[in-house]
Amino acid sequence: MAAKPKPSSSSGNFFAVVGTDEGLVREKALHLHNQLTGGIDDGFTHETIDGIADNSDSAFEICASTVQSLLTIPMFGGDKVVWLRNVNFLADSVTGRSQRTESGIESLRATLEKGLPDGVKFLLTAQGVDKRRGFWKFIEKAADVQTYDRIDTSRDDWQDQVGALVTKRSSELGLQFEPEALELFVLLAGEQSQQ
Repeated sequence: MAAKPKPSSSSGNFFAVVGTDEGLVREKALHLHNQLTGGIDDGFTHETIDGIADNSDSAFEICASTVQSLLTIPMFGGDKVVWLRNVNFLADSVTGRSQRTESGIESLRATLEKGLPDGVKFLLTAQGVDKRRGFWKFIEKAADVQTYDRIDTSRDDWQDQVGALVTKRSSELGLQFEPEALELFVLLAGEQSQQ
C-alpha cells in the first residue's frame, strides 16, 4: 500500500499519482498539488480538469482540453499547474479501448513528449490504469510516479498489512489503539484507506 516512487527521467514538471486505492490517491495528489502550487490557487494561474469521461467522445474532449491548457501560458506570468484529476478512461474498459479515446490519449502523449513550456507543470491522477498500454509505459519513463494500490484481501496477511497501516497513521495523529480495538477496526475498515 506504500507509495512506489521511482527514479524518473522527467524534468520535474510531469507527475502522476495512480492506483486502486482511491482514498490514498486523492489524499496524496491533493498534497502534491498543494506543494506544486504553494497552496495558492487564485483561479487564474492553475487549472484543474475533471478527468471523468462518460464515453469516448467525452474522453477525447478531456484530452483536447488538457492539451490546450498545457500549451496556454499563464495570464499573469509565473508558474502554472495543470491537474488532470480522477481520470477514468485509462482503464481497460469499453471507453478506454475506444479508438476515439486512444486518439485523444495519443494527442496528449505527443504534447507531453514535445515538452511542456517553461514554468508549466502537469499532474495526472487516475484510479484505474491499464498497465499493458503504451501510455502507461510512457508515464513510467517520463513522469515522477507514485502508485497506491489497495491491499489484496485475498491474501492471508492482509489484516497484518492493514493493521500496520492503521498503527502508523494513528501514531502520526497522536492516537493509540488497544490490540482488540485495532483488530476490530481492521475487520470493519478492511482495505478501504478512506476509513
